Formats: sequence, C-alpha cells, structure tokens
Amino acid sequence: MSLQVGDRVHAGLREKGGSGFYGTIRKIEGTTVHIFTGPSAFGDLIVKSTIDLVSKEEEIVKNT
Repeated sequence: MSLQVGDRVHAGLREKGGSGFYGTIRKIEGTTVHIFTGPSAFGDLIVKSTIDLVSKEEEIVKNT
C-alpha cells in the first residue's frame, strides 16, 4: 500500500480498521502520518498516527 499526501484515509486508534479518525493526509514524516480531520473552533484538527495503523478509504470500502 502506497500512501501519498492528499489520500483519504482512516487511522485506527489501537489497531488497523478499529475505532479511529477519517481524514486527508497532510504530511508524511518517516513512519508518522499527519491527518487533517476538519476545522474546529481553534483551527485545523490534525491527528498524528503511525503508518501501520492507517488504511486508505478505497481499501475499507472494498472489504465491507
């Protein structure tokens, strides 16, 4: 699986595919992915996750 900036993804909290956040990749630094989940009252909400907990949105749709 190849992740790129701009991909729609799901980042699991403890395991891949589990509860987590949906968003768009803003930045990739080594094994860390920065995911933009949307605006909030205090600015952009960005979540950091390790790359092994991130799934592309198209892979999730195919598996359901």
